[in-house]
Amino acid sequence: MRSRVAETLNGRLITIDGSEGEVREGVLELTAWSESESPTWPS
Repeated sequence: MRSRVAETLNGRLITIDGSEGEVREGVLELTAWSESESPTWPS
């Protein structure tokens, strides 16, 4: 049995931002100034 969330997201490209607790449509291009910094969402 599939959930409604899984059906809604099926075939979409998404990014899950764990530090912000958000799910965003589209693919986040990972960028970081150093290995110790987290990737940031493009503005």
